[in-house]
Amino acid sequence: MEKQIRIILWCTPRSASTAFVRAMESVPDIELFVEPYIVANHFGPERRMDGLGLGQSAEREYTFSGVRKKLEAGFTDKKVVFVKDMGYAVDGKYKYIPKGYKHCILIRNPLKSLTSYYKQVSKQKPLVSKGPLFGLALPSGVWYKELCDLADHLEKTTGERPMVIDAEDLISHPESIMRIFCDRYGLTFTPSMLTWNGERRAEWNMAKCLWKMHEKQDWHKNTFESTGFGHTVGRSSSNANGKKIPNCVSRYAKESQKHYQQLYDERVVPV
Repeated sequence: MEKQIRIILWCTPRSASTAFVRAMESVPDIELFVEPYIVANHFGPERRMDGLGLGQSAEREYTFSGVRKKLEAGFTDKKVVFVKDMGYAVDGKYKYIPKGYKHCILIRNPLKSLTSYYKQVSKQKPLVSKGPLFGLALPSGVWYKELCDLADHLEKTTGERPMVIDAEDLISHPESIMRIFCDRYGLTFTPSMLTWNGERRAEWNMAKCLWKMHEKQDWHKNTFESTGFGHTVGRSSSNANGKKIPNCVSRYAKESQKHYQQLYDERVVPV
């Protein structure tokens, strides 16, 4: 039997990461996990951040050690195990990162990702739109420092630097980027990775609280209504429709730019 392939895609919110999951649905014999560490970090009994308005300890079985144990299971009937999660969710919890996985990092320009996140969070927590409270919805490193630290840790512990993909490259040149990704991680590229419809082609292992967020707050609306990478996130500028970017968003984007640029400089380039 050929060796099983295991990959974790570490990312930030609002970075076309759900579209990446849609692409991976086309891989035969795949086990898909969506944000188990986010659930532990926001909704589990060891949560370290607010549950975004969906109740506390909504997912009591999602401890950090429990997630690691789940991801280290055999999955003997699968050829590929793929996990999508946020880098900040394991900050300070590196000992719970599962063994046996290759790692990849997905980033997006922080002004664009933070503007989108601000808009989404403001729908469910209107007080955030006042500005000063927006920081409560962010980790201390504003996502990007946590990703940089994670990349350094993974390189040190595995001997391999994670490949970095920028969302703009993925959206603009999906075939090129997905081919590079597949070559790096031992997968076979197929054109079916580039298009999809409303029906999921593989089952998602995703906690009930995240399905609830999707159903009530449309976190994945764009991706589920899309047919490919080009329609998953807006191509327009961050101040679409002429709306002024909130000061708090601009401030946090500026704060995170250095760490984003560090990862951006390492990104793979479409060919």
